[in-house]
Amino acid sequence: MKKYEVVADYIREQITSGVYSVGKRIPTEDRLIETLGVSRTPVRKALEYLIEEGLIYRVQGSGSFVKARPLQKPIELYAILHTGDLFIESRIIEGMRRAINDNPLSNIHLILNNPGKDAVAQCRVLNTISTDSKCGVISVPLVDTDRSVNRLLSAAYRRLERQGYSVILLDRKVPGYHGSTITTDNFTGAQKMVEYLLSHGHRNLILYYSHSEISSVQERLRGAEYAMDVNRERGEELTLVNVDDTPVTSDDLVMRLSEGDSAVFCLDSGIAKSVYSAADEAGLQVPKDFSLVSFDDPAFRTDEYGNTTYMDQKLENIGYYAVQLVIDQIQQKTEGNLHMFVEPEIVRRKSVARL
Repeated sequence: MKKYEVVADYIREQITSGVYSVGKRIPTEDRLIETLGVSRTPVRKALEYLIEEGLIYRVQGSGSFVKARPLQKPIELYAILHTGDLFIESRIIEGMRRAINDNPLSNIHLILNNPGKDAVAQCRVLNTISTDSKCGVISVPLVDTDRSVNRLLSAAYRRLERQGYSVILLDRKVPGYHGSTITTDNFTGAQKMVEYLLSHGHRNLILYYSHSEISSVQERLRGAEYAMDVNRERGEELTLVNVDDTPVTSDDLVMRLSEGDSAVFCLDSGIAKSVYSAADEAGLQVPKDFSLVSFDDPAFRTDEYGNTTYMDQKLENIGYYAVQLVIDQIQQKTEGNLHMFVEPEIVRRKSVARL
């Protein structure tokens, strides 16, 4: 940023946060020079810039004052967050609300919108968004296995962008759409979890997954396979099981464990619950008979699965950053599409035994 922009941003922030209220004189040029460590030229240029912007006015011989402004139109943030897991959605929303509370602007409205049950329904929801206010859309896209449906979804997001809305996608990408995204670093997360199991002596792992059409799942699969490939010379094996095709059952689990597998990695918490149910039915115990880890915490509604080691996606941070980014885009503080990765973290519990 240029020096006068730094000065202008400082004064603007003091005004929007209420430090300099309407009618109050802002600090003198000399005080601003001393506070910000800049020369007189950028200070004077910043003041002229803010006068043109309508934030301040100058009284000859008295200084510059905060100008009374008409009520600002609200900034409306539409959250369309169908993830299939209310716990995940609530954590994202919690982060969004924290970001709004932390923001000095008082005119930000969070609108929780019906996301629809599939990509077609989500397209209809997106196409109904219409407002005269400054608007942003934060969405978890419902990616479909049908490419033609994904093209419709991509077109819906592009339509919003053409109308001047800021659009941020969370968790996953839509094929053919190249807008801004905030996602977990799924590749690294899966890689770290596999390496964690290997460090405990496990060599043959079962990886259960579903919805392979979703980019975040694809990245997790790539990360897990990469971690195994690095150690392949020692005989490590990774068995991939798509539960959309082969549901988790007690018989299937017993059969796989009898073939030498000693650890199970579930790419979402719902699958982990299914594994626990299958293990209970078969009379197996975690971690006595096999180790079990998951992406996300399967114990969010009950303590029944509270011993599970899991990969925490930092969902509150994802929601927080999404609000910050969309407001920055609305205020034109950032340009172009941005892609942010949030680093996940292993939460170690008692579901992993050392062999």
